[in-house]
Amino acid sequence: MGGCVRDYLLGETPKDIDLATDATPLDMMEMGTGLFAVHPTGFAHGTCTFVYNREQTFEVTTLRLDHDTTDGRHAEVEYVKSFEEDCSRRDFTINAMSMDFDGTVYDYFGGKEDLLGSSEVKLRFVGDIEARIREDYLRILRYFRFAARFSAAMSPRDLRVIEYNRSGLKNISYERIWAEMKKLFEAPDRVWAFKCMRSCHVDTQIGLPRPDGFSSYKLNAADCGEAAISLFFFDIAEVESFCQLWKMSNLEKNKIVWLVKNQEVIASNVYIENFLTVDRVPKDWIVSWALLQDFDPVYVETFVPPVFPVTGQDMLDIGFAASKELGQKLSELKTLWVNSRFALNREELLGILKHND
Repeated sequence: MGGCVRDYLLGETPKDIDLATDATPLDMMEMGTGLFAVHPTGFAHGTCTFVYNREQTFEVTTLRLDHDTTDGRHAEVEYVKSFEEDCSRRDFTINAMSMDFDGTVYDYFGGKEDLLGSSEVKLRFVGDIEARIREDYLRILRYFRFAARFSAAMSPRDLRVIEYNRSGLKNISYERIWAEMKKLFEAPDRVWAFKCMRSCHVDTQIGLPRPDGFSSYKLNAADCGEAAISLFFFDIAEVESFCQLWKMSNLEKNKIVWLVKNQEVIASNVYIENFLTVDRVPKDWIVSWALLQDFDPVYVETFVPPVFPVTGQDMLDIGFAASKELGQKLSELKTLWVNSRFALNREELLGILKHND
């Protein structure tokens, strides 16, 4: 069902296989045998997880319809027997197809034609666009995300309806917003899709600022969602507050903050060496930083950080006591080593230390 059928038709390997059945969750729970164990992992929405031979897991969901009663994210459901009825609640026609185990594709709303019928993918909502959006306002962001992934055609009417309904995004958690925006910012046609999003004022609705000097060119160079987000900020305190609001992980937040902090640093091999050797910055952070500056990041991947040749034990062996002064002297030696572009060896560094003392 859904996206895995779409990806299969495109010749891609689906990331997830969505299995569906007309059996109810209670029916599925009774199917457990010696080979299969069945767990009600999403029972309220008709999903059970089948565990085969205690190793492989498969999520299976009962065919269903979503009722009009909804909070703009979660709807009341009714179990049905028809695959077409189930697909009628999907967001876009390209996601509203099913396939049986023999490989036969069932296309109920022209999704295959929209996907493969012309030189560009056509992005259409299933049925009434406003009804689909009001069932789940996250579909607004999914619309732009799929447009960015497939360089899909967007109709002016769709964009008008999206703009009119954008306030419903306040019902969506920031975790879900970040998950969608991260995928959008990593999609091939992100610049064009984001410009369309801006034209509908969806960007400000979800809390993205509109800084002076925002660079679409740099957005196109961003290799990940964190790098893209860093382009919206110049102030460390503001970006930290934003990351907290969007409930990003510490790793995501730290990368974004580092990119903002270093966005005015001109990329060079020397800075790459220092970041890797002295600051121990993760390579993927430096690659993102280099790409945003249109600097070839190949040196990041090929440079092997040298190891500082002097240890605290070396200092103790030549007569230094374990003290704060030892740490200070070790730091001074490391600065000399870095300034020599890592040329000074252990004996030379210790000789400098003895001579100065």
